[in-house]
Order: sequence, then structure tokens, then C-alpha cells
Amino acid sequence: MQSTITQKKIHGYDVELELDPEVEWSDCWIMKDGFSASLACLEGCGELMDGVGNTIEVSPGTIEAIAKWAEKHGY
Repeated sequence: MQSTITQKKIHGYDVELELDPEVEWSDCWIMKDGFSASLACLEGCGELMDGVGNTIEVSPGTIEAIAKWAEKHGY
């Protein structure tokens, strides 16, 4: 079985959840305007980063909404 990818826009952020039930693996990425972070990183630092180290802050409410959606879908 292949991994599945689910995408959703939450509070203006593109969220991509990838699940592979065979190996009990999941990953969740959040992206906006060239900035991105994994959900684990976002929950730890509260920021998205671009390719040269610039960051943008993500509100705690948005992080919580993304985490709840990801958990509901298997993260």
C-alpha cells in the first residue's frame, strides 16, 4: 500500500498530511508564500522558514487548528 496525501487550507496556510499505514509513519507540512515547516517544528518554534532563513510567525490559534485537523486525519 502506498502512502496517502491529504491537503487542506487552514487559516490561509496550505497543509499537507502524508500517511503510510504500513510503516505507521506520518508527516505534516505547513506552507505559505515560500515559507514552510513540519508540524513538529511549527509546534516547537511557532514559525515557518524560507530557504534563506527568514521566518514568519504563526499564531497559536492557527497552530492549534492545524494540529487538531492533522490528528483527526491520522497524524
